[in-house]
Amino acid sequence: MYGIALNTTELLMQLGQIPDTATLCLEDACPYMTQKMTIHFAPEDAQIPVLSWQLAHQLEPHLQNHPSLRFFRLVPISQEQGWPVPLKLKTFDGVPPGRVLFLMANLKRGLGDMLLLMPILRAQAKSLEERGWPSQISISSANKFKPLFYRQPFVDSLFPECPLLSDVINYDYVIEYGLHIHRMKHLVGVQDWREIDLRVELHVPDEVIERWHSEFPGDRIKIFFNWISSDKKRSLSLDYFQAVKAAFPDARYYTSQVKNFKYGELFPGGPFNLFPKEKSLLDLFGILSQMDIVITANTGIAHIAAALGKPTIVLFTGRLYGWEGYWPDLHRELYPTMYPIGLEEDLQLDPETLPTKIRHQVETILAAA
Repeated sequence: MYGIALNTTELLMQLGQIPDTATLCLEDACPYMTQKMTIHFAPEDAQIPVLSWQLAHQLEPHLQNHPSLRFFRLVPISQEQGWPVPLKLKTFDGVPPGRVLFLMANLKRGLGDMLLLMPILRAQAKSLEERGWPSQISISSANKFKPLFYRQPFVDSLFPECPLLSDVINYDYVIEYGLHIHRMKHLVGVQDWREIDLRVELHVPDEVIERWHSEFPGDRIKIFFNWISSDKKRSLSLDYFQAVKAAFPDARYYTSQVKNFKYGELFPGGPFNLFPKEKSLLDLFGILSQMDIVITANTGIAHIAAALGKPTIVLFTGRLYGWEGYWPDLHRELYPTMYPIGLEEDLQLDPETLPTKIRHQVETILAAA
C-alpha cells in the first residue's frame, strides 16, 4: 500500500518553506472523496493516511498535475520495508483465518457501481464466515458513500478512502475490492451471480425519514422525475416529463436539479425542485423514500430509488459503464422494483413511443399499488 506525505520540493518551490502540516482533500480528483486529511511533515507512523495500491496508481497523475494536489506525494509502505502493515492478499485460498480490511481500489467508480458491489461484499462476508473467518468485513470507501453502508449487516468497521495507518495495522490482511466484476466473482468463489443473493438494499435512519416526511403532503400520488443525467448523452428533453404530467394531472411532482439553484416549483404544477435542501446522500435517500414512483434518466438516482424498494422507471439512453456482467439479465434479481425502458432494447429509446411507454409503466405501477 501507499502512504501520503508532503512534497517538500514542490512546497519549497511554491512557498519557499515547508509547513509542519498541510490539509489534503481528494475531491478535485474524485467528487466522492471528501475526507479531510492532515498531512504532517514529520509524522508518527500512526498519523499517516494510507490507500490501496491501485488507487494510489490512479491518483498519482492527479497529485502531479492538479494545482491543489501538488503539495503531496505517495510513498510505498510494505512489510519488506519494516512497516507494520497487514499482509496483502490476492486470494483467500490456503490462508489461515484473520481480520481482513477491504481497501477501495477504484478512483472513478460511481454511486451505481458501489451499490452493485453491495451484494458481492455481502456474499464475500458470508463466504469468509463459512471458511471460519470473522462474520463481518471492514471496508474503506469514498467518504461520500458512507451512507450506503448504514445498517448493512456484513460491515464491521467502515473507514474513509484513506484510513490512518493506526487503524490499518489492527488487521491481519488487506485486499483490494471493486477492480472488476469477474475478479470479484473469483474472490467470492461463484461461477454464476445467481448463486448468491443479489438484492441491493439501502437503509435510511429514522430521523432522516422523519425530517423529510413533513415536506410531502400525503393526499396525492408523489412522482419524482429527473430528466437530466450527469452524462449529457443520457439526458432527455423536458418534453417527456410534460407528457407524463399531462397524463397524470392529479399527482404531485418533485425533482432535484443540481444545476438549478431555485428552490420550489420550476414550472406551474411542478416539478418542485428540492436541491437547496439536499445536503447529503442521506437527504436524497430521505426524499426518494417518500415517493410513490421515481422516473429518471439519471442512473445514480435509479440505483438509490430501486435499492430503497421504490417503484423506479429508469430510462437507459446510453451505453452501460462497467458491470456489464450484471446487465441486462440480472436487473430483476438486483432491483425487484425497477422498471427499465431501453435496457432490453439495445439501449435505444424511440422518441415517438417513449412517452407512451412511460405512461404505461406508471399505469402498471399504480394498478399494482
